[in-house]
Amino acid sequence: MKVGIVTINGLFNYGNRLQNFAVSEYLRSLGCDARTLVPQPYSYRYPMTNEEKEIEVKIENGEDLSSVNKNLIKRYNFKAFNEKYIPSDLIKKKKYDDEIVKKYDKFVTGSDQVLNPTFRSSLGQMENNLLMFAPPYKRATFAPSLGMEEIPEKFKGMFYDALTKFPMLSVREESAADIIENLTGRRPKVVIDPTLMVDRARWEEVAKPLAGFDYDSPYILYYFLGDKYVEMPVELNTALNREKSQYKLREVVINDPQDEVVKTAGPAEFLDLFKNASLVVTDSFHGAVFSIIFGKPFVTVQRTVRAGNEEIDMSGRIKTLLKELGLERKLLKTNGFTHESIMEADYNECYGKLRLLQNEQAEFLKAALKVV
Repeated sequence: MKVGIVTINGLFNYGNRLQNFAVSEYLRSLGCDARTLVPQPYSYRYPMTNEEKEIEVKIENGEDLSSVNKNLIKRYNFKAFNEKYIPSDLIKKKKYDDEIVKKYDKFVTGSDQVLNPTFRSSLGQMENNLLMFAPPYKRATFAPSLGMEEIPEKFKGMFYDALTKFPMLSVREESAADIIENLTGRRPKVVIDPTLMVDRARWEEVAKPLAGFDYDSPYILYYFLGDKYVEMPVELNTALNREKSQYKLREVVINDPQDEVVKTAGPAEFLDLFKNASLVVTDSFHGAVFSIIFGKPFVTVQRTVRAGNEEIDMSGRIKTLLKELGLERKLLKTNGFTHESIMEADYNECYGKLRLLQNEQAEFLKAALKVV
């Protein structure tokens, strides 16, 4: 069965690329020939440029990369990851048509915020993500996310028309299920993020050491999508300083523009930083996911964004994840920053709950794709 994956075609977002890999990887494990569809204009960005090919040659020859622009190395690492792990079909048109429909047996939309209309620059792109170009029997979902509190009025008719025609529907969060149920009368099944459908051994195979990184000195890994200096409670900062001093841990910050080594990390190198960390501190859903997968002690910090005079809590997905897996204790309160609570990593019960959720997701997908 040939399956076309419709998702957000970013190049420089770790979570986006790792989710895309996970969707593709899991579909291939079911025996599907899974290909991610990359439409114009993204299709023109995916092939390696001459500059990036030169970096590839330097790496193969073991040459020194210290004088190469670090942003260019990062871009190369992302594209190399795409080429190696995400089979793709580059499509030189913006909107899918009957010619594309004939090439695939099924289309899967997901994951990431593929149903978020604020990310789409045109109604046509949103129609692609809702698979409106394909007949209903060819449509399926793999944990897509809405990522917003309400569907904008101008998109409601489109969403109703599209979502009522899917034979089966799934989403990644309860809030999205509520919104779709209110709009259509159908309640989608809430399933786990696709990164949790790939086992640890496979993620360890994909992980790639970051060139020039000091793995000999233990470290606390910080991965924040918000501002860690604003979000970090004073009590937590004090507790982490205690851990750093006692265990001689240094700080490593992903997305730190001042760190000339870490700033070059692509998705595979990102995984390796989690795999080798002594402790993870994060406000990111995927920061929590890969801490759990690699069995790492971790601390979650609440992320908020300001909209006018209102602060919006962006930690809902993390809270849902930790509740489902019995890890609410990782939502530490200001009086809970003890050595034991920070460094604890007993996830045996969590992994048992995860296996049940994986089995539920697998049965849903097989039924949606009609895979035996």
